[in-house]
Amino acid sequence: MLAYVLIAILIVFLNFKSWQVRRRCKDVLNLPGPKNYPFIGTILEFGNNPVDFLKNLQRLFEEHGPILRFWNNTEYPTVMISGAKYMKIILGSSEHIHRTRLYRFLEVWLGNGILVADATTWRKHRKLLNPMFSTKILEGFIPTFQRLSDILVDKIRENVSVPFDIYPLINLYTLDLICESAMGHEINAQLNSDLQYVKSGTRFFELYLARLFSLVKSNDFLYSFMDASKKQIELAEVLKSFVNNVMKEKISNFRDEDCDKPKDMMDCFLKIARDGNLTKTEVKNEMDTFIFAGHDTVTTVLSMAIFELGKNQGVQERLFQEIDENISGNEEITLSKLNKLPYMECVLKETMRLHTPVPFAERLLQKNITIDGCLIPAKTNISVHFHGLHRDPEHFPNPDHFDPERFTPENIAKRNEFCFAPFSAGPRNCIGKKYAMMVMKYSVVKILKNFKINPVPGFDMILGNFVVLKSINGVFVNLHRVKMFTLVLMAILVGFLYFKSWQVRRRFKDVLNLPGPKNYPFIGTILEFGNNPVDFLKNMQRLFEEHGPILRFWNNTEYPTVMISGAKYMEMILGSSEHIHRTRLYRFLEVWVGNAILVTDATTWRKHRKLLNPMFSTNILEGFIPTFQRLSDTLLDKIRENVSVPFDIFPLINLYSLDLICESAMGHEINAQLNPELQYVKSCKRFLELHLARLFSLVKTNDFLYSFMDASREQLEHVELMKSFTNNVIKEKISNFHDENYDKPKDMMDIFLKIVRDGNLTQTEIRNEVDSFIFGGHDTVASVVSMAIYELGKNQDVQERLFKEIDENISGNEEITLSKLNKLLYMECVLKESMRRHPPVPFTERLIQEDITIDGCLIPAKTNICVHFHGLHRDPKHFPNPDHFDPERFTPENSAKRNEFCFAPFSAGPRNCIGKKYAMMVMKYTVVKILKNFRINPVPGFDMILGNFAVLKSVNGVCVNLQLR
Repeated sequence: MLAYVLIAILIVFLNFKSWQVRRRCKDVLNLPGPKNYPFIGTILEFGNNPVDFLKNLQRLFEEHGPILRFWNNTEYPTVMISGAKYMKIILGSSEHIHRTRLYRFLEVWLGNGILVADATTWRKHRKLLNPMFSTKILEGFIPTFQRLSDILVDKIRENVSVPFDIYPLINLYTLDLICESAMGHEINAQLNSDLQYVKSGTRFFELYLARLFSLVKSNDFLYSFMDASKKQIELAEVLKSFVNNVMKEKISNFRDEDCDKPKDMMDCFLKIARDGNLTKTEVKNEMDTFIFAGHDTVTTVLSMAIFELGKNQGVQERLFQEIDENISGNEEITLSKLNKLPYMECVLKETMRLHTPVPFAERLLQKNITIDGCLIPAKTNISVHFHGLHRDPEHFPNPDHFDPERFTPENIAKRNEFCFAPFSAGPRNCIGKKYAMMVMKYSVVKILKNFKINPVPGFDMILGNFVVLKSINGVFVNLHRVKMFTLVLMAILVGFLYFKSWQVRRRFKDVLNLPGPKNYPFIGTILEFGNNPVDFLKNMQRLFEEHGPILRFWNNTEYPTVMISGAKYMEMILGSSEHIHRTRLYRFLEVWVGNAILVTDATTWRKHRKLLNPMFSTNILEGFIPTFQRLSDTLLDKIRENVSVPFDIFPLINLYSLDLICESAMGHEINAQLNPELQYVKSCKRFLELHLARLFSLVKTNDFLYSFMDASREQLEHVELMKSFTNNVIKEKISNFHDENYDKPKDMMDIFLKIVRDGNLTQTEIRNEVDSFIFGGHDTVASVVSMAIYELGKNQDVQERLFKEIDENISGNEEITLSKLNKLLYMECVLKESMRRHPPVPFTERLIQEDITIDGCLIPAKTNICVHFHGLHRDPKHFPNPDHFDPERFTPENSAKRNEFCFAPFSAGPRNCIGKKYAMMVMKYTVVKILKNFRINPVPGFDMILGNFAVLKSVNGVCVNLQLR
């Protein structure tokens, strides 16, 4: 009831405000702009998220010209300009330097720092702070840059040769740089991303952004009553307290010589405070301002420059040559050497033109002005649209093309100086632009001297105005480094593999009768598949289209592989009790999961499977419901932190499924959702990354060569940690295992320990099975659930029908039980259709033990058979219009018309997935909880870029937009 009363008061109050402003600023209505509706004004034109906002602003300029008016009917009207001549009038003036109310939202943290201060305060502070960016001070940062960039390079090395989002690494690196530059204090964000200061800064910015995109929250009075306001104040206190403590420490060590000859920013700050020109509080506010304004903007430019260098290989090569000519080998990088890189300057400026770090700024007019004969009254907000300015074809022909040549001195001289303003322009420009350019140049030099930047095929950023320009689907690149040690190994490898190739060709000459791509000497058909998960998936589909549903490929050194895609072939291989032997591919996992059923030979598999089947009985599954309830509630809390803004849901689902499966298999809480930095979680993630890198490397797939590599040693370290963790849990459970648990096992761990007590399996074998369930389960479940949510967002009619089914069977806060989940028939169809379109495991392999014949083709023993589920599920014979999402395909009557082997998301036949009932239960329960709490909306323009990472994943995330129901 209180909410309704507040809303009623709000309507009256806002209408009164609207009337006041309309009277005072009526002349602004002469300006062009979108239709102005009563009370809400033009607010509907811009969308309610950063992506739509950026797109809609560009559209409005195209419709109304380079100057337009908008208004929310309750505040001062806003005029947005885009064009060099208008920029000169506003930004070039020493009069129009007053900030708008938009910036006052930051005062809770930044106080009267120069980013938000009024004009009088700004003039005073700017004059005092200018000496901080002298050449002498900037040169003093070089040792800091050296040390922190070395850490960044080490972090990047952990991700080489696999597409990854570089933005988070750059973000923590720049935060380290700017904090240490401004405060003279190491925060080590790169080494400790869970630091409270880092988390508080991130969360403060999220709340600030949410306020900008909310009509209600933008009202100071109403916002003061909200939980978000209280939280923001708490976070600001944490941030300010940290800087206060650093200042106290620095003041205690401040000497007269530091005052006479300041050597860094902190000395300049303390000199100003000692001279009495600024108070300690004002100095602290300026430190906070540099940190807030600097690190996200530098991160955006730097990460997007790396992205553009990957896309534009010619530019990268030319820039690398310039760097190599001026800073050879391990020569120290100095400011004077950075200033000798003119092409670097062009590259960074072109990056900032195409991806303006701050898409717009605002000024508040203090007196009437006239632009193009239009009177713009005092108290009008002027919004300067840099994003549109930098795409003006009058100054930048073909504006979407990346061309650093635009910024050669001769080309710059031809343009209006106000047509390019990445650091704003005029008197109130960015005070730290010299520092920012130095950071970006230094960082690009370090990266290019260590790595070759490659693009990620099919990936494009989806940009949004988050005050700072950001990509909601990350900034994905593929960096590669070649060491001398690797080159030596490759030379040895050539001779060794050539001999192996000759041996295998003699033994398997009959397989050459099968169709397939051209087989080259030594390298075989390996070039056909690409060197990354995205290309692999695309190329496999292409090869089936070219050669038919059965094809041969070979790397000339191992057993030949025949890949099949088609229900009748699936039935021959998967339906057989003979063809259940795993290939060498799975042996890479033995270092962690030992002889567990996922990887073991046929004899061991039969024994283990029989013993473990009881774990998935109805009684055991029903016992997991309380665990599902508790952990799904944590997931909902995490999702609530991201509502109404596009975000990648996969990381949240991934940690949630890891929590679920660990607790189900071990009976032990790991709380991955609440503590993603837990060493077990990090080791699990890192092991998978190293495993994937091995799959896509010709050198690393050789056991002998791999054993000498750093990656092998690192993998073993993570394995020992994970095994130790599982061993300790099992020991604890054994000490608490009683007769009643033996007689009536109530969960998986009871069954595990019953098997041990009976002497059927050893404790080591049980540990292997526990690890196998965790490895085999959590990524696959996360893949299906997140992609099902994505499809429900794209297909609103399916979502509505599913929500209705849920509401009819599980109303309100009624407990979700296994029996109720089993009544959700349409849910089953939705999940199956999601797995058809996005099979969690795109393929599996079997090793043939005897000769077989398929379609008259002899396939000899010891041949690998690769079963391609991704292609199977797209067979138009069984699934017409296969790219269309249609759950009706899986109604009982439609399923009955098809071969049972045409759909196999959990594999099929005797060696299918033992945990499929558990997986379906998890997925149903999770989708129910999410749909009962949130409405799922798509993210306009976003499409997943899928790759075969052993499990199907999207390299650009699974971005959705959820709203509370």
